[in-house]
Amino acid sequence: MNQAEYPRTLWILLPVVAMWAVSAFAFNSAQWINVKGGTWSPTPGALADLEAALRPTLIPAALKRGGRLPKWEEYTFQYQGRSTLLGRQFVYVNALCSHESRNLSQDWVTVFDGGACYFSAKYGPATKRIYDLVVNGVG
Repeated sequence: MNQAEYPRTLWILLPVVAMWAVSAFAFNSAQWINVKGGTWSPTPGALADLEAALRPTLIPAALKRGGRLPKWEEYTFQYQGRSTLLGRQFVYVNALCSHESRNLSQDWVTVFDGGACYFSAKYGPATKRIYDLVVNGVG
């Protein structure tokens, strides 16, 4: 490759690198709290992929359960890297838009009712799919 081709190559690779950076770090890490005790640690990229898969999955499920759908920025997400008995990795996520002051990295928050303000799900990083999504009801 001669020196004249370097700028062209750079311009071709720059958007690819920028897209990776946005997908890997677009999430607000302050919203995501790792709960101690998992079997592995999800990367920031895996959490960004989880968030990207979670948003469109949540909306129809939340609307079925009733209540208001909070703004995404209102949520706090507790998460933990876990493994199945067969060794398959997944991320368990517990979302809440309101919580009492407590150590969220130590204690899982469990709330009954509350509608779409509270939900939990599992995410398979290998498949990039959300499963076992449970949205609280309105009670």
